[in-house]
Amino acid sequence: MKYQHGKNQSVVMARKRSVSAALYDVLSRFSICSTMPQREKRKIIVRASGKELVDFTNHSIDSAVASLTDSIFWDKSMLLDQFVSMDDMDQLVRKIQLHIKRLDHIGFCYTVLSQEDERKRIVAEVSKTNCHLYEMDSVDLAKWYFIGDKKRWQDTMIELLPVQLPNKLPEDLQYWMPHIHLDINTSLSAEEIVQMSTEIFGNSREPILYTDPEWGTHCVRIWLGVASGVNIQLDLSTNVRNLQWLRKNMLYTIL
Repeated sequence: MKYQHGKNQSVVMARKRSVSAALYDVLSRFSICSTMPQREKRKIIVRASGKELVDFTNHSIDSAVASLTDSIFWDKSMLLDQFVSMDDMDQLVRKIQLHIKRLDHIGFCYTVLSQEDERKRIVAEVSKTNCHLYEMDSVDLAKWYFIGDKKRWQDTMIELLPVQLPNKLPEDLQYWMPHIHLDINTSLSAEEIVQMSTEIFGNSREPILYTDPEWGTHCVRIWLGVASGVNIQLDLSTNVRNLQWLRKNMLYTIL
């Protein structure tokens, strides 16, 4: 499977259907939690400021900035398609449902030829909506842009993470990009999340820990698999994350 950059619309639409079906299946499991987006007439609707930010069905993804979130389908991972079983997802949700606070954000990480040009495109597209646009300092190759309203700090946001395409993409990124991540705030410790993940997935899904030297481990990432060339990650934030403080102090306003 060759990693490539392109925008064939018929291919994009076919891949979009497959990825949306996988996300819909995962989010449907989480809809048993009252603090998560609910299933409404065969849709999972994510709202912010009382308006639809993004919704998922088993065949489509629609967002307030669809031309931006569709960028995830320009490339394909070199990993073969595979995905966790929904029985295992059901087990995980049952274990953590009482500890789930909210869906923090949905992230779309993709490659671009120019991060500077992509920033201009993001600003232009978001300016057509009623949403605000923010940037957070990045610690990796991607730029970190957030769409939503940080004053309504409990609302879900969309994150866009464009990575500038070099002459030769590092080999590890050829496998782990593009990706979509579902970031969920929990009241669990990192140790508790890792233990639950290991009990359910065994060694097939080794959790990745994101640790800050000051705060400790603030997020545990579980790779759910690949759908039509797109990696799907579940990010479970730990009880050390202070979302209200982060949004107030770490998101810099663009629009």
